[in-house]
Amino acid sequence: GEKNILGPNQTVLAHNNVNKESGDELKYLSDESRTLICEKLCNEIQTYKKVLQLSINLNEEQVAQSIEELAISCPLEAKATTCSTP
Repeated sequence: GEKNILGPNQTVLAHNNVNKESGDELKYLSDESRTLICEKLCNEIQTYKKVLQLSINLNEEQVAQSIEELAISCPLEAKATTCSTP
């Protein structure tokens, strides 16, 4: 069944997505893999940035912080306004 992630007062409950098969060992993406994933998700990233810009519940500082956080993982896509592949 579907799990309810909203708690009392419609607040989001913290939850961990854990792959039990890998044990407690943390997995990291290589720089090459991260770059490829960012490239493939470019259109979605551009949509995410538009949603941030149009949101009425975030101020300019919060939007800028979200873009800065995005730039840590996907710097090219965070700065881009279009994608090279549709």
